Amino acid sequence: MPLPPLAVEDLEPLHHFITHAYATLGIRPESQRIWLDCVVLLGFKNPLVLQGHLSISALHLATLLPAQSQTCVAHALTQYDRKLATFRVALQNANSENYKAIYNFSYITVIHALAIAQVQKPEDPAGGLLGCMHLVQGVMVVLVPFLSELYSSEFGPMLRPDIFESDDVLPRCFQRGQNNATENALDLLHHLVCKAHADTVGEPYVHYMLCWHALLSSGFLQDLSRKDPVSMILLAHFAAVLSLKSKAENWFVARWSIHIFDAVESRLEPNLKEWLDWPRAVMEQGRIVLN
Repeated sequence: MPLPPLAVEDLEPLHHFITHAYATLGIRPESQRIWLDCVVLLGFKNPLVLQGHLSISALHLATLLPAQSQTCVAHALTQYDRKLATFRVALQNANSENYKAIYNFSYITVIHALAIAQVQKPEDPAGGLLGCMHLVQGVMVVLVPFLSELYSSEFGPMLRPDIFESDDVLPRCFQRGQNNATENALDLLHHLVCKAHADTVGEPYVHYMLCWHALLSSGFLQDLSRKDPVSMILLAHFAAVLSLKSKAENWFVARWSIHIFDAVESRLEPNLKEWLDWPRAVMEQGRIVLN
């Protein structure tokens, strides 16, 4: 796919990505190498990926240069919106030629949705997060025929098929079925928090947390979409554990915990707000609080 000519205003985000922004998208040297080498090279072959990364880079610049924030955000939105329609078409026509680009742009889309909230307060944080969850699950369904190729490709280290190796949490959740959507979601979140805190390879904490999105059942997502109180309370607990390390590791999630928690608190009836005591304490103290 031929690349369109780069505009002059694209040069600063491109320079920033290959000199600084790439290193903020992964904390392991291996991950940083993928963002700098593999992803950039893929972007040179596919404008969908290139424009997506220019968008992320512009948003990162917006957080670093407050005086230029509005200009950077406008440029980021232009870049992203320019390729969103192309991405939707690609999703409907996934094949051996474009599956890597689809995977990378979906990754970019999640980062973009999270990053924009660092410079603009989201009107509906819970709804925005729900949109990310639906996107992640939809893309994974589309890419199922290509997962083995992805795992063995240069992008394999960005995926974590081993997170649930030697564990019974997924079989246990599947056995319960959709009728236990909230219990399954809680079990998965607990499992991922334990895995993240026991990590010995330097995997970013946020990667474990975002795995939760990909594994949630459709029943739980439906509960979230209708603002079911129990699912919203669990979402506040997710916000609390997300805040523990993600803020220091990943600029694009720094304010999300507060946005989500405040949104949940505003939706709950007064008699249910005591269920927010634990996540509030975790966010205030920056550690797991044992009652």
